[in-house]
Amino acid sequence: MYLLISLLLGAIAFVCTVSWKEFGDTVVYGIISGVLTWAFSWWCLWSNQPVISIAYGVWIKYMLIPAIFTIILKIIACAQGDADFLLLTLAPCIVMLLGLIYCLFSSTAIGASRDMQRMLDVTEMSDSAYCRDMAQIQPESMILVDEELALKYAQAALEQDPATGSICEIRGLSIQNLNGTFNVRLADGQDKTLTFHNEQVYVAPLEHRDYFKWKNNRYTPGYILVSAMKQNVVYFVTKVNGDDLQLRYLESAYFADYWERYVRYRYSKVKFADSNIELDDNGRPFMIIPIMENTKAYTCPEITRVVILDIQTGATKEYSLQDVPAWVDRIYPSYIVEERISWWGLYQRGWWNAQFAQIGVKSQTPGIEQVYTDGDCYWYTGIQSAGADDGTSGFMLTNTRTGNSKLYQISGVNEEASRQKIRNYKIDAANIYPSRVLMYNIKNEPTYFATCKAESGEFMGYAFASVKYRDVCGVGRTVNEAYEAYCRALRSSRNDINLDGQVVKDERTFTVSDITKEGDNYYFLFNEEPEKEFRCPVDISIELKWTRIGDIVSVSYDAGDSNQIILESFDNKRIALN
Repeated sequence: MYLLISLLLGAIAFVCTVSWKEFGDTVVYGIISGVLTWAFSWWCLWSNQPVISIAYGVWIKYMLIPAIFTIILKIIACAQGDADFLLLTLAPCIVMLLGLIYCLFSSTAIGASRDMQRMLDVTEMSDSAYCRDMAQIQPESMILVDEELALKYAQAALEQDPATGSICEIRGLSIQNLNGTFNVRLADGQDKTLTFHNEQVYVAPLEHRDYFKWKNNRYTPGYILVSAMKQNVVYFVTKVNGDDLQLRYLESAYFADYWERYVRYRYSKVKFADSNIELDDNGRPFMIIPIMENTKAYTCPEITRVVILDIQTGATKEYSLQDVPAWVDRIYPSYIVEERISWWGLYQRGWWNAQFAQIGVKSQTPGIEQVYTDGDCYWYTGIQSAGADDGTSGFMLTNTRTGNSKLYQISGVNEEASRQKIRNYKIDAANIYPSRVLMYNIKNEPTYFATCKAESGEFMGYAFASVKYRDVCGVGRTVNEAYEAYCRALRSSRNDINLDGQVVKDERTFTVSDITKEGDNYYFLFNEEPEKEFRCPVDISIELKWTRIGDIVSVSYDAGDSNQIILESFDNKRIALN
C-alpha cells in the first residue's frame, strides 16, 4: 500500500518536472525528481510503521521535508530554465538550514545546559533529616542476597528440571518489593501458598535459548522467584492461582512475539525507556514500559506515561504517572537517573563553568543501586566534589516511581573506599571481596552493607562499614555476627551516646522463661516480654553459659519496634562472675 502511494507521488513529480516541449533535455531531471520523491515519501510512510519508529528524531523528518522539496523545485527550475524561479527556491533552503542549525545547537550541552540541569528535581536535606526519612533497619529486613548470588540460585533451580533447562535460559533478574498472597505450583509438582509482606525478591522470567526453541514452543513455562532477604529460598513457578504460566511476549522471542515489536503496533511513534518485568500482588508477571518524550529538541527526555504489558496474553494498558498501580516499583530506569544526576552536578553554573572554572561542580560516585525503606524504592548514589578521591559530600536518593530526588549532605567515605576498608578484614582467616554496596540506616548512622565473597566467588559472609567513621567496620560469617561486630565498633566510636530516633537505650530486669544456644549466640524468652526474642553474643558475659530458666537477669539493649532484640549487656543476679 505505502509502496504504491510513494510510486504515485514519484510519478507526479516526474510529470511536473518534465517539459514536454523539450522532453529530451528535461527527462533526466524528471527521473531524478521522481526517484527522490518516491524514495522520500516511501521513507516517511515506512518510518511510521511499528518497530521502525523515529519519533524521537522527528525534527530530522521536518527538516528534511523542506530540503527535499527545495531540491525538487530546483530541479524543476533548472529544467524550465527559469532564473527567477530558481532564485525563489533559495528562500525555503535558507529557512531549512537555519532551523536545522538551531535544532542541533539546542540539543547540545552548550545550548541546553540550563534545561539539562533542571531535569532533576532535587531537595537538599540536612544530616538529621536522614534519620527521619530512612527507617532504621534490622538484619532480617536487609537485602542479603546480591544479584550475582541470586542468579546462581535461579540457574541451579532451572538445572534441576533438565527438560525445561534444555529449551529455556535465564538472561537477567529484576528486583522488586512484593506484597500479596497467591497459590503456586512449582516445577517439581508441589503446590504452595506464598505470602509476602514488603519482601524484596528477584524475578527471573524464563527466556528461549534460541530461534528454534522459540519456533517449536512459542512460550516459556514460568518464572523463577528468588528471595533477596533469605539465603537459598527459590521458587520455580509454573502455575499461579490454578492457571498455567505461558510467557509469550519476551526479549528472546522473534517477529510478532518479540515484546517491543508487538507493543510498537500500538505505539509506533514513541520512544521506550528501559523496561523490566515485575509481579503484581497475585503473582502474575507484567512488563513495565515507560514512554519518553524529549522536552528540548533531541535531548532532555522525560517519562510521560507507562504502558503495562501482560506478557502472557498480550493485553496492554496505558497509565498516567499518577495512576500507575501501587505494585509497580520502578518507572525511572537507572540510566535516566544517572544522566540527570550528571547534568545536575555538572551544569550548576552553566556549560562554560563546567568546562573551565568548575566552581561548585559535583559528580556521582561510581555505580548506582536500588534500595528500599518502608516498602518504597529508591536509586541510591553518592555525591562528591569534582576531583574528589575517596570522599563523599553526601548521597542522593531518587524515588524510582516519581523521579524526585533528595540530597543528604552527609560527608564521609564513598563506596569504593568502603570496599577497600572491608578488604582489610578476614572471615575464617580468608581474604574477602565485597560485592555491591547498599546504604542502610543502622542505629541512626548511614551505613554501607555488602555481601562478601572469596576470590573464587564463593559466598563468605557480610560486612558493615560506617559512612562517617573510616575505622568503624564489622564483618562476620552470618549477618547477625557482622551486625553485632559493627554495633560494638559503632558504640565505641560514639562513646555509647545514642542519637535521637526511634531506638532508645533501655535497661531492665527480666525473669528467664526459656533459653537456647545456637552458634555463638544465646537466645532468651522473658516472662515480662513474651512476644519478643532476645539474643546475646557469647562474648558479652561469661555468666551466659550458667544461666538457667527462672533466673533473674539485668540487661541493656536498644529498644525499638522490632520483636528481635540484641542484648548489649547481661548480668545474672544469681551468679557473681562478671
